[in-house]
This record gives sequence, C-alpha cells and structure tokens, in this order.
Amino acid sequence: MFPHADVEPPVGGQFHDPLNQSAFSMSRQCDILVYDVAKYPAIFRDRDFVVIRPEAVRAVIEVKGVLSRREVLSALTSFHDFAVTWRTTQLFYREMHVPLTPDPPLIAMACNISTDAAGRALITPAAACRIIA
Repeated sequence: MFPHADVEPPVGGQFHDPLNQSAFSMSRQCDILVYDVAKYPAIFRDRDFVVIRPEAVRAVIEVKGVLSRREVLSALTSFHDFAVTWRTTQLFYREMHVPLTPDPPLIAMACNISTDAAGRALITPAAACRIIA
C-alpha cells in the first residue's frame, strides 16, 4: 500500500491528513515479501495474504516454476511496476519530510529452466542476464 499526494484535497473544514494515510495506490501481487513486522505491523493479514506499508518492505521475490524468456519478462514487468510505485512514494515521503527507507532488493527465483522436447535448455543463465540487462 503506497501513500501518494492527494489529487483532490478536502474542501472547507474537512479533515486533511498531510501524510495521506487514506490516499494510496496498491502494488501488484508479489510472490514473496520480506518485511519488518517488529517495526511495522501488517495493515491487514489473512493467512498468507498480507497488506503492508512500503517502509516495512525489506525484499521482493518473484518465484517462477520454469524459467523461460516469457517468465523473465514477466518478472521484469512486475519489478518495473513495483519500482515506479516505490519511487513515487519515496518522492512523496521526501516532500513530506518522512524518513526514507532503503530500496529493497528485487529477486527472481526459478525452480527449473524451460526445455524443448529433446530436453535441451531453451534459455541459459547468460541469456536471462542479457534479457535483464
């Protein structure tokens, strides 16, 4: 849950929260979030589903069953979406004089590498690195 600047601040005598605790964007679903529960309790939790504030995030991990070109691009799309929203929130925090937290590492993991019918790898670690670069 990423706070951001309020596009339509309240009119008249209505309460206005300068840190916009009610104006926020949701990030896409992440496979694994490593977060600091000691300093920042979850906003909402239901078994494995959790909603947290960005300052609690310590790492984002995307898990792919089989690594392929498509899955590398999918992970990059998720990471890009997270990074853009993260950056927007950090700029908002800086403007509001809220302490910034370190950028979390974005990690992709895969259990297997995709293969053709003959069992040959369709992507190599070097190819995955080139796609990422």
